[in-house]
Amino acid sequence: MRTLFLLFTFSILFSMNIYPQKNLGEASLLFLDYKLLDTSNVYGGFYNIGLTDYPHYINWRLIDPSIITFGYGLHVIGKINDYPHLAIAQWSSAYSPGPIINGQAAMLIHPEDSLRYRIYKISKGDNVSNPDYAEWPSDFGAPVNSLGEPQVYGDQTLWTVYNSMDSTVEYRINWNNYRDSLPVMPLEVQQLIYSRSGYQTDYEDLFSNTMFFEFKILNKGSEQIDSAFIGFWTDIDFCFAGSNPPAVDTSIQSGFCWTTNLSTCSIPPAIGYAMLYGPIIESQGDTAQFGQTRIPDFKNSSLSSFYPVAQDQHPYFDAYYTLEGAWNIARGFYENGETIVNPITNQPTKFPLDGDPVTNQGWIWQQTQTNGEAGFYLFTGPYTLAPGDSQWIMLALAPALGRNNLESISLMRKKILTLRNQPYDSLAFGTASLFITSVEETPVDKPNDYLLYQNYPNPFNPITKISWQSPIGTWQTLIVYDVLGNEVSTLVNEYRDAGSYDVEFDGGGLASGVYYYQLKAGDLIQTKKMILLK
Repeated sequence: MRTLFLLFTFSILFSMNIYPQKNLGEASLLFLDYKLLDTSNVYGGFYNIGLTDYPHYINWRLIDPSIITFGYGLHVIGKINDYPHLAIAQWSSAYSPGPIINGQAAMLIHPEDSLRYRIYKISKGDNVSNPDYAEWPSDFGAPVNSLGEPQVYGDQTLWTVYNSMDSTVEYRINWNNYRDSLPVMPLEVQQLIYSRSGYQTDYEDLFSNTMFFEFKILNKGSEQIDSAFIGFWTDIDFCFAGSNPPAVDTSIQSGFCWTTNLSTCSIPPAIGYAMLYGPIIESQGDTAQFGQTRIPDFKNSSLSSFYPVAQDQHPYFDAYYTLEGAWNIARGFYENGETIVNPITNQPTKFPLDGDPVTNQGWIWQQTQTNGEAGFYLFTGPYTLAPGDSQWIMLALAPALGRNNLESISLMRKKILTLRNQPYDSLAFGTASLFITSVEETPVDKPNDYLLYQNYPNPFNPITKISWQSPIGTWQTLIVYDVLGNEVSTLVNEYRDAGSYDVEFDGGGLASGVYYYQLKAGDLIQTKKMILLK
């Protein structure tokens, strides 16, 4: 009777979709456990199924309001017998607490031990007076030191284990109400989240403003998982949650969100997640990091794709809700399987929005709004996971706060680069401080040169945005012409101060075809082509 009651309650719990701004409900206390990681400026609550905790989320004490990340989740997609399988936490979770035991989800085979499947919190100096220290589940894979004692990472550590093997999890049965059932996947995830103690700025100790994530992924099934992609999803919310455009910087293996809406924070931050160590692949002569172990003749791989989430503010960039969509996005395509083309270079890409907002170069988000669910996916792969195989990744949450929105991006990049140049042991167990000495001043309002940008979107129907910059104040004209050279519309014809500008062009009354827009400003006369496609 107790077993039936536990399973029934567990099913009820996961039938409640965990969407943004909604409480998990009192029933969640029966099987979900959360703990706070709260020893530094970056703090938050985390569940034992790979989700952040309502109402704590992930916060940052240096800004007001303090929330920076609403949700995160580990995604693993791969083929078993040539059919895609997906392990996912995305607002709700398809994971089940506990390890895989004898080929079954812990909650199904031993629900009476559900309290052991909690999230464990230990700190430096703890002893057996802390129940999580005393009951540390080393038999489930929780790390221990050379003396067999619980291993503390940083100054405070959260550890838990969950799996994608439980067929009764409602989110798996009814994935986001799309009635697209997810087949079980024999994956076990051992998760570490930790940070160092401190409340300084990045200029004093950047560990005060950094949170680390490690995921060990184990195939505990009897069949091989082919073409596996390991991904990390996040829903970033800060200042005004509807204006957090995503971007990617492959040079530092990072996705981040920033803002052009300068009225929502006194100083808008940049919020970045960096993959510090990717899964390992064979590479003669190299040495890879795998948790605390160094492995010769392997190397840590890089990101293979990035996918921004802007929900209803872009015709394609949305979170995925189908297996086919997940499979396509993980491989670097749009959700519908179409190739992503960079509108600036007109070349295929697996890293959309890889331009530089600081210099306003390349493909960057041009619209005013995103959505409250703005964020991104980072993926790396493909890999093969044979039965008994495991992989490991390490990420860092690295928010940054400069003197303006663009300097925040520059500071975030320098901060992540500094972290990436440190050995693993210094990040996980070191005591020395790291600090940022300076960041190049980022001019926000005074460009160095004239520049006319490619309109976005292009092709467009019927509205597009045209952006340009001028280093001095001068009379400026921006005119649209048809292919015969006839003037279609004068968008600007006035004196403007030095600065960066944009204007919308509405082609609603025009026929489909090629049009040209020309900027005259000072000595500059520059023309670009755009396509109206109805």
